[in-house]
Amino acid sequence: MQLARLLGARVTAAGAARHAPFLRRPGADRFVDLAEPFARTAAGVDVVLDIVGGDVQDRAYGVLRPGGRLVALASPPDRARAHEHGVSAEAFTVRPDAAALEQIAALVDDGRLRPIVAETLPLTLGRRAYQAGRRRRPGKTVLTVR
Repeated sequence: MQLARLLGARVTAAGAARHAPFLRRPGADRFVDLAEPFARTAAGVDVVLDIVGGDVQDRAYGVLRPGGRLVALASPPDRARAHEHGVSAEAFTVRPDAAALEQIAALVDDGRLRPIVAETLPLTLGRRAYQAGRRRRPGKTVLTVR
């Protein structure tokens, strides 16, 4: 969300109602509760960044404007379904990119990008952090080496 805002995008975040304050804090202009049929409230968007997959991804096709783009992180999108809706859909894969990481680090150093940390744990508790998965509060878990 923060990167999209820095690039000038208007951001609509979707999630569980209890996470609305968290999602607004880093820059969401609007919030849509995933428990609701969000095609009515979020229709006509240019890009959907799907980090959940499953039913949420299936419903995402209906909110995109014709020519819009679905970018999926959790599971590969259904390209036939995308074609039916007149949108493009692609899976996103992270690749090492030192130059991009330097740009992101500079944004953090400048205070324009703020990492959101849910908790910090020693590396020895890494297994616990991994197993906690979705049960923890929103944000990133940081493992410290020392």
